Amino acid sequence: MSSECIGGIDRGNRVKKLALATVVAAAAVGAYIYTQQPQSAASGMASFVPADTVWFSAQETPFPIRAYLRASAASYQLSDSEMQQLQQSLQQAKDVDEKFFLAFLLNYLQGLQDPDQLVKDYGLGDTVRFYTYAIGAAPVFKWQVENPQAFWQTLGRIEADSGAMHNTRTIGGIEARVYDLALDDVDEQLELWFAEVDGMMTMVIGAPLLDASQLAIAFAQARPAQALADTGILDEIRQRNRFSSGDIGYISHQQLLTGLMTPSGNTMAKQINRLADDPQELAKLQDPICYQELSGIVVNWPRTVFQTRIEALGDGFSISSDTIIESRNQPMLSALNKLRGFVPQSLFDATKPMFAAALGINADTLQEGLVEVRDQMLDVSYQCPQLAQLQQELKQVPPESLALFSGFTDGIQGLGLGVYDYAFDESRSDGTLSTYSLLMSVSAKDPTKAFNAIKMVSPEFASLDLKPGQQAVDIKDRVPQLQYALQPIMLEMSESQLMLHTGDKGARVAEAMSAEPLTANGLMAVTMDYQQAMLPAMDWAKALDPELVNQLKSMQSYHLIMKLMLDVDDRGLVFHYQGDSDPNRLKAK
Repeated sequence: MSSECIGGIDRGNRVKKLALATVVAAAAVGAYIYTQQPQSAASGMASFVPADTVWFSAQETPFPIRAYLRASAASYQLSDSEMQQLQQSLQQAKDVDEKFFLAFLLNYLQGLQDPDQLVKDYGLGDTVRFYTYAIGAAPVFKWQVENPQAFWQTLGRIEADSGAMHNTRTIGGIEARVYDLALDDVDEQLELWFAEVDGMMTMVIGAPLLDASQLAIAFAQARPAQALADTGILDEIRQRNRFSSGDIGYISHQQLLTGLMTPSGNTMAKQINRLADDPQELAKLQDPICYQELSGIVVNWPRTVFQTRIEALGDGFSISSDTIIESRNQPMLSALNKLRGFVPQSLFDATKPMFAAALGINADTLQEGLVEVRDQMLDVSYQCPQLAQLQQELKQVPPESLALFSGFTDGIQGLGLGVYDYAFDESRSDGTLSTYSLLMSVSAKDPTKAFNAIKMVSPEFASLDLKPGQQAVDIKDRVPQLQYALQPIMLEMSESQLMLHTGDKGARVAEAMSAEPLTANGLMAVTMDYQQAMLPAMDWAKALDPELVNQLKSMQSYHLIMKLMLDVDDRGLVFHYQGDSDPNRLKAK
């Protein structure tokens, strides 16, 4: 990371400062707090959040920050060479403000080597509550501290390392520490404010974004004219999306669109127009026709909403979250629903996978669903140039082309891959595997038809007569590319699955999958056990390249098993995430 690179972050008009301000704030606090954790509708915090905020996200259920950092801090650590480069950038930087940002980042990254010390240095406890929202384009971060003095001392060390100085200002009834930080080639200063009130630390961007009255709102010393708590938005999100967790949050697509495409439609818009250097360039973006037509789209896709459940379990933790891109366009949701296929749960649960992924896709209704999606996007004739161009391109796509491999894929409901074990041949240095246990599957209403389609492009299987329920067949000697494999590669067919598997674990998953009913239950699922997946690779890398070991070490030390699922239902597009430091707990969910 060179000083030239960092120094050139803001070589453009003043609008770019908005993005830089957000990055600065996120780097300062979001780096050591697991961000994007949402908010309870009953929270008093919503009384100090403007109703036109672009986003609101808070963690009221105490987040197990110490357990999380112990399990995951290593994954964020840089290699020795990367740390040296960052230190050199700090030493070579000439600008005090650049040094401040680098020193802040370096202090945090060094702290990750000892999570307990990091928690202590930043004044945190075993758990933490935190909030983030926007006043216009200015991000506000709030987090719970047990020892504010420890945080101030850490900032003091960063000041000493960078040469930066703070001044103390009063806002409302509190004193705040303020850093006046210059931006390259820009006359105005960027003010970074910190203050602690009743055990809650707040960091916010001040000038040039916020005035004194808005800063008072940010530090909970004054209420906005209309607060989020007055709108009922949070209760509506909970009820519409059937959220059971008190921790919810959202991103408003309408407020974001209004902020970017109007002169004064909300606080964000006023800030952007006040700071823009080139009104003509901004006017091109703020086309009234485009704003009107995009607003019509946003009415049907108004928000991205989310809820999170977090639980500290011994020295570990468990996280689950739901993120939904809300849709009120029922014809579009109906079309997307026709894409859903089969995601086999046994691929993930029959035995613990290092990595597994499944794609649910209904080949029988795929073309129908895609054509309906296309027709929905052509339903309204747009005048906005960008939207009109998109529609013109869609019109040139004939419906029959959306059939993809129609005929070849008839009856297919999904594809799956699971890796359950592997080891490298220690006697070789070319990455040859000595053992491996995996499974690949094609889910189909008629797997015999799917296998016959494969025979058309793979003549080596032409003489193989495979039937559902028949004993698995070793195909290693039939396929030239597989003849040097060190273990049998089995092909098996059930009433609804065509499966290729190796090893005892692969066979166990095949048996469980054969008994699983074929249903339309999703679009996609992925799971990853970071530590187990990296262990064999670490053993192999040690004999080859010490630097490669350093690059893999962070993932190998990441004590987290995660599962991500994508689906569509009457609420919109649904992303479900599960994470746990214990694989047995994750499997049980």
